[in-house]
Amino acid sequence: MHLSITATMSDLGDWYRGVPFFTRYWLTLTVAFTLLGRFGLVNPYNLILLYEPLKKFQIWRLFTCIFYYPLSPAHGFQFLLNLYFLYNYSRRLETGHYGGKPADYLTLLVFNWLCAIIVGLVLEFKILLEIMVLSVLYVWCQLNKDVIVSFWFGTRFKAMYLPWVFLGFNMILSGGGITELSWEEERYCKHQQFSRNGFQIQPEACTHLEHRPKDHHSQEIEEGGYLVDIIGEQGMCLVVISNEVLEV
Repeated sequence: MHLSITATMSDLGDWYRGVPFFTRYWLTLTVAFTLLGRFGLVNPYNLILLYEPLKKFQIWRLFTCIFYYPLSPAHGFQFLLNLYFLYNYSRRLETGHYGGKPADYLTLLVFNWLCAIIVGLVLEFKILLEIMVLSVLYVWCQLNKDVIVSFWFGTRFKAMYLPWVFLGFNMILSGGGITELSWEEERYCKHQQFSRNGFQIQPEACTHLEHRPKDHHSQEIEEGGYLVDIIGEQGMCLVVISNEVLEV
């Protein structure tokens, strides 16, 4: 059994080392940042693309937002699907059209990244992994327009249509596409940012506060140097922490 495990690890190592350079590190960073955020080793709020923190020189967000993905039971299959397309089509581009031209492929990735950042800031997308994967997939499909590709359930069509099929499939899985996923992650990250200071808001609290007057403060808690006001306003539950307002 020990020999079997050793052989398996050796095979995995050989496979990993055989993945082209840029694809290998893109895949590795995606898995690493996603797991770090999933298990709470890094606050996901610090990994997504937000304009206000960028003005405070949190420049790393420009990079982590293309690697991090909000892994959860609801989005686990979608994450694996993105990993598959990332590995498969980035590898094909890097070893095919850009084979022997690593600088050209790096230029393509940087250009796609800059375009994704601009789109993310303008349209307020917080997570850009799907956009980056879709951009690489689109380039491969444009270079191989007439190649017949297979998708699920035995469907076959020309490669030029694959990006739209992939986008539609992601929209079905996420219940609304990239925008819906970004909104869910922003809400989750705000909750995580609030919870890390030792406070918790239960859904019943928000429901209970909905019918209170706008200027009514339900309670104040002073803990760890933070003064927290829970305010019922316009059917929402707002939390004030050190002059910051987070919507839960």
